[in-house]
Amino acid sequence: MGYLDGIEPRLRKALELRKLSLRERADRRGYFDVYWDDGIKNGADDPGLPVGFLNVSAYSSGFMRRRTELWWVSVSSPVVHEVAARLPDINEAIGVLLAHLPDRYS
Repeated sequence: MGYLDGIEPRLRKALELRKLSLRERADRRGYFDVYWDDGIKNGADDPGLPVGFLNVSAYSSGFMRRRTELWWVSVSSPVVHEVAARLPDINEAIGVLLAHLPDRYS
């Protein structure tokens, strides 16, 4: 199961209503760029304007310990800055992202 499969339906709907999409970077596993569909398509695979990103880091706190995944959230408004760190799951990360995006992305 991928990270995007674990998104709660209410958050999927919130992303859809705000015309936002998440795309995992091909070159970096665990990094998801967030795009806003501005209605202007420069090609068939144009996702829109980049407005931020989510990334997950996994670590183990010792030998034979459970692996922990923590999420970081950054938004562009107008420069990229981190708005939250060490969140426990993708749903909380998306909630923080939605709360910190400027109104123009709605």
